[in-house]
Amino acid sequence: MAAQAGLPDNPRLPLLRSAAFLAGLLVLLHLLNVEGGAKRIRQDIWFSRIAGQGMGHTADALFIGSSRVSAAVRSEVFDKALSELLRHPIQSANLGMGGSTMTEWVLGLRRLQELNPDAIRGSVVFIEAPVGVPEYRTWKDSWLVESAPELLTRYLEPDDLGGFLRSATPVHQKIVVLAELELGIEENLSRLRSRARAGFDEQTLPATEGIIGEPPWLPPQDLSTTGGIQSDPRGLLRSRITALANVRSELARQVPRRDWDSTTLRGLVDRIRGMGALPVFFEMPLSREMASMYATPVRAEDRVAFQRAVAEWKIPYIQPAIATTDADFPDIWHLRKSRAAEYTAQLTREFVERIVMPALRAAPQAPAADTSARR
Repeated sequence: MAAQAGLPDNPRLPLLRSAAFLAGLLVLLHLLNVEGGAKRIRQDIWFSRIAGQGMGHTADALFIGSSRVSAAVRSEVFDKALSELLRHPIQSANLGMGGSTMTEWVLGLRRLQELNPDAIRGSVVFIEAPVGVPEYRTWKDSWLVESAPELLTRYLEPDDLGGFLRSATPVHQKIVVLAELELGIEENLSRLRSRARAGFDEQTLPATEGIIGEPPWLPPQDLSTTGGIQSDPRGLLRSRITALANVRSELARQVPRRDWDSTTLRGLVDRIRGMGALPVFFEMPLSREMASMYATPVRAEDRVAFQRAVAEWKIPYIQPAIATTDADFPDIWHLRKSRAAEYTAQLTREFVERIVMPALRAAPQAPAADTSARR
């Protein structure tokens, strides 16, 4: 009867309304992201923060790598030792970041160069090379770690899209990155997820904490909380599970790493040199489990191939080492916080003995003042 009294019902009307709502939401997100994207670049606290005010030298040394670098290197220890030796202030920055790739390090340095071409001119850039085999990734491989696509979207530019889309990055991650670039979806969804999780935890944790409890066998918290490292007991448990799964996966499918000239590492080295800085490879302390991935015949040959590349590229290579035990890696991934200063001191000594002192001895000495005229 209602259809006869008025206009006939349109079965497509709900669909049209939904489409109109979705279109309006996408337009709104796009407009917000125009400003949001520029804001993210300005407020980036990873590579862009080294740009300073956009002019002049800002950092004497950078440490680049994974969250292992973030955990093991104490920049203040490095700065203090070199400042005392060279008798002028030294300032370094630890850019180690969990879930990052060497591709993102290259793009991050490019952004830094765009913001301040002289930021690291005359500086040293330390690159993580655990057990003499750094990350092996080409431009054809995936550009990101699935759990952290936002690291790539900070630095991706329009000219990069062709290479990115041709890469082996999973299709669903390509969609996430493109959606983030255009609409800021990942950032906005992350905020919504965080708010929803906070609300859920507020309601459920008081009721479940007494039942679940804390993992009783984990060691006391002794981890850095920078670079995406999880130091709470449940985070430690998740990290240990992930680490062991990663080791098993790597040992099951080791592929030779020999053609270093085709890697993003070569692009990183070229970018550093193009910015007027000196690249230096350095070894990292690893847990027994993580070190087992490198103690294979395949990786032994890879180390030889990498050392040949280092020699051809003419890049310094240092091997700072400290004695460690299983207890020094609470989550298997990272050196515990209380050992970081000791490792950094050893790294600094190696750097001074192998690179700084030879450079100082080779530098031309200033001529002595002529006092004959005053006699």
